[in-house]
Amino acid sequence: MQNNNQNLVASINEVGEKVFYDPSPLLPYNQIVIKALIGNTFRAFYRIDKSKTGAGFIFRKVLNELQTEIINSLNNAKSESDVDSLSNSICGKLLPQIEKVVLPTQLQPYNKLRKPFDIFIEHVVALLDEFDPVTRKRLAPLLYLPLDSWMFKSEIVFSDNELKELKLKRNYTYSSIIEESHYLEIQDFLKEKAKRIGVKHRIFFDMVWSNRYDLDGTNLFLTNPPSKKK
Repeated sequence: MQNNNQNLVASINEVGEKVFYDPSPLLPYNQIVIKALIGNTFRAFYRIDKSKTGAGFIFRKVLNELQTEIINSLNNAKSESDVDSLSNSICGKLLPQIEKVVLPTQLQPYNKLRKPFDIFIEHVVALLDEFDPVTRKRLAPLLYLPLDSWMFKSEIVFSDNELKELKLKRNYTYSSIIEESHYLEIQDFLKEKAKRIGVKHRIFFDMVWSNRYDLDGTNLFLTNPPSKKK
């Protein structure tokens, strides 16, 4: 079992380094907005009026409007707290817009807005054609792992004992994390666990999503199986 885990960690690091350090092809910001937040990302954002636009449209509209702020903030980020502050700032600007199309009670879990934005920021860092390799390597350790059902069901990310200690369950989804303090506790744990087991950065745990570590893709999008979209 130990050898299997070591091989898995090596595969996670190999694919993680490829898609974060040396990705190809790179993409402009507007293409990342279109491609990063599709598929099942907004399935649980139930619209008040199905005849009107939903949360996905609002996300993409606001993220396009805030392009300069997001890129500049990432360029200037020196710590994970800087990335966290950016994420909370943008989520704060998204919330009033999304509340117009989604029932407010659905938006109470902290991670419901944070997870799509964590996915987006991950893709910007890994794919933006305005970032050079030095910038991507500087930012990768600062990223927060998008927390969803793939992460909670993975035994390499969370053992049974770790789930219990963190007050998590194997069947949790991204909307199961209600409080910001719980989200940050989980992220702090993942940072320490990555260091302990030899995963180079916390964000590299996302190579577990849909078994990306088994796939031969040259950027983050190309490690997504054709039938799987975040």
